[in-house]
Amino acid sequence: MNKKTIKNFNNQQPFGMHFQQPNFHQAQEGIGNLNAFYNNEQLFGLSPVQQQNIPQKAQNPQKQSSNKIKSQAQKPLIVKNQQTTQQIKQPVIQAQQQTYNIIQNQPINNQKFVKNPIQNNNLFTFKVFENENQKLLDQNKLLYQKQPKEFQSKYPFNSQENQQFWSIILNSIQCPINVFFNFTKQKLNEYENTFNQIPENQKFTDPQFKPSIEVLNNKPGQFQFKRASEIYEQFDIFDLSIEPNQIQQGILGDCYLISSIISLSEKPEMCIKLFINKNKNNKAIYGLWICESGEWTQIIIDDFLVCQNNSPCFAKSIRNGIWVQLLEKAYAKCYGGYQKIEVGYSCDSLKDLTGCPTEYIDIKNQKFENAFIQMKNVLKKGFILTVSSKIEAQDLISKHSYTIFDLKEVLNKQGKMVKMLKIKNPLGFGFQQNNTQQNDEILEQNLGEPTNQKNGIWWMSEKDFLGNFEVVTSCKIHEGYCYSSFKVQNKSFEFIRIINIKEGNHCYFSIHQKHEKYFKQDLKDNNYYYKTAKIIVCEISNGKIIDVKGGSFSNKQSTFFEFENMKKGDFLVFVEVDKIQGDFVFSQYCQFPVSVQNDFQLNVSAGNLIQIIFQEYISKINSSQEWNSVIYDEKNGNGKVIRDFGSLFGFSFISYRNQSSQIFNEDINIISNENIDLYDFDKKNQQNKKLVKLNPNEQQVVLFRILEKNNCSHALKFKGTYWFGNSNNVIKPVIKGQSNVKQISQQKR
Repeated sequence: MNKKTIKNFNNQQPFGMHFQQPNFHQAQEGIGNLNAFYNNEQLFGLSPVQQQNIPQKAQNPQKQSSNKIKSQAQKPLIVKNQQTTQQIKQPVIQAQQQTYNIIQNQPINNQKFVKNPIQNNNLFTFKVFENENQKLLDQNKLLYQKQPKEFQSKYPFNSQENQQFWSIILNSIQCPINVFFNFTKQKLNEYENTFNQIPENQKFTDPQFKPSIEVLNNKPGQFQFKRASEIYEQFDIFDLSIEPNQIQQGILGDCYLISSIISLSEKPEMCIKLFINKNKNNKAIYGLWICESGEWTQIIIDDFLVCQNNSPCFAKSIRNGIWVQLLEKAYAKCYGGYQKIEVGYSCDSLKDLTGCPTEYIDIKNQKFENAFIQMKNVLKKGFILTVSSKIEAQDLISKHSYTIFDLKEVLNKQGKMVKMLKIKNPLGFGFQQNNTQQNDEILEQNLGEPTNQKNGIWWMSEKDFLGNFEVVTSCKIHEGYCYSSFKVQNKSFEFIRIINIKEGNHCYFSIHQKHEKYFKQDLKDNNYYYKTAKIIVCEISNGKIIDVKGGSFSNKQSTFFEFENMKKGDFLVFVEVDKIQGDFVFSQYCQFPVSVQNDFQLNVSAGNLIQIIFQEYISKINSSQEWNSVIYDEKNGNGKVIRDFGSLFGFSFISYRNQSSQIFNEDINIISNENIDLYDFDKKNQQNKKLVKLNPNEQQVVLFRILEKNNCSHALKFKGTYWFGNSNNVIKPVIKGQSNVKQISQQKR
């Protein structure tokens, strides 16, 4: 975090953020591109410059769950928690929890104690929309009339609610930057301009990704570069159809990417939307979209393919379509070369190809029956599943990615119900099944197809699956959802206003850091780590926080929070990637579009606002069983003080609620900490002590940042000496505390 940011974060003066609103022309350019997503006409267009839009770390299963902290009233109190987003007991709110990495150089508040409680009122000053004038409404109507019929039916302009929708969207910071898929006219012009600059009867050669050994990053071997027209007598981008069994990995070690492409090919329209031009052209220039680090980015390439012995040696489609080759090449260009994309995570490549959030399904630490049901439900929702093999896989290639197509529970010839999974190997060869399964005609009859099929597809039993695989990744693709994003530049945190005008909306809010492939020198480089990212979502009204909906944190490339059944109204989202060197992206993937604003003023410091968020959430939960809670009774029976100790939203915390009629004091002394930053302490003077003083009916929260090491595993141990009243002579027995969490390993696929 730079010095300016630290000053703002810790300054007790009002903290404001002001951005110029987009004008109508800018908004028109942005919203006009909604056409791409809602346009169902002719997936295989004829124009080489046809406009196109598209909607959404290692293979390491990481169950998103809270580590329960047992009460230890007379033992050192320690909070050790690998991921500690506390969830509200409501089925409509789901917080995706992941690990995170954070380092903070200065505390939010250097005071030893807060004399005046922070009040939850008049926290924000929002700009009033001035869109009700007739001129702007007329402009909105003209813009609306340019949209496809499907979009018009979804948002009829004669509805007062949807006039509000257009007004709000036009005021959103999404508009001048990137609405829904980042496919603005300006970006499309990049491909169009390049195409038009190439003389007729001349083929394009990409000057940024030349057909030379440099793009292979010194990958060993004898290679040639040949144009598609030199390899195939007849070809097109897409040949006949897109089918998973026609896709094969080559000699490049990017199985994670190819298994993701295979999975995506189950939804052909999603693959097609990645291509700006849908047919080959005489200029040999192609444009594709990659959702790079959370932003849809246009990649322009030529048609030179890497060959050995005059044949393509990297990924390909078995037929004469070159879409797989082009997609792999665009992905390699995006990240700086072919060898740069060797070894990776399918959770990353799926996000890059879809923009959609991804998560792991635990198949090691829960009953397989539960995992099997989870995977079936994922496929039932239309999501994508990939799976990665163990290092010590019994019968398959180790550390290799595969695709899961289907799951069934059927009778075998012994009359037993068996769980079967349909798998594809991107390399194109299958799995040697045991003789019992091979000769089971009843099993195949109940499956409705052979257990061994062509092109590396087979049905696998539960026993074989668990013996060979360890990581299942789900990609949450929702047909018809809208994607939008904007970049937070030159700062490590941001407060964002979300305006939702569609009751029951379903949204994913995500933070994306720049991909590690840009920073690592080679595959063995372990010197780069993702920083800690945090999301906290609050409902707001009349300048107050009225509910804290939840949050998540991680030290992965992307961190997301899922919000189901989101009601109409105003919401505040706090996003942070601490001590980041550069920018990060905040994205929204929603059933209905939402407006994103950061043109408003905070009337309190950022640090105080975070304190209020914690106070409101802790009061709402009222001492979760997952926290370590202690109750201090005032000896004269004049009430009590509740102290909660746990982890939440990327912080460890000690919370106090003084429900007595006396002043309460506690002297906190940090004994030891592991992967913890003393966020709320005077680190300038290297102080490990803090005096907390609360007046009657006052609440305070002491915060500690959880750092990035060991996937955010952390430990904190302290002792507290407390007393009631102003006198320092009445000392009560010391109450200590501690908490623990185990480490989680991570492996690449």
